[in-house]
Amino acid sequence: MGLDVEKSNTLKQTDWNTTTVISGDVAGRLRELKQQTDGDIQMSGSATAVRWLLAHGLLDELNLSYVPDAC
Repeated sequence: MGLDVEKSNTLKQTDWNTTTVISGDVAGRLRELKQQTDGDIQMSGSATAVRWLLAHGLLDELNLSYVPDAC
């Protein structure tokens, strides 16, 4: 079973039982989740999120995919 994390300053809970809502000290909370989780935590998203995770030392491995625009 996967773990979904939603960062929000307004959302307090979700209807999805596999989703954890975090706010406040996001880096600290993500560190806690990494320690409590067996296996990999994967993310997909923006370069902004990746830069933030890298800056806070929260990525152990980075795999990049490139899909060229076929126009």
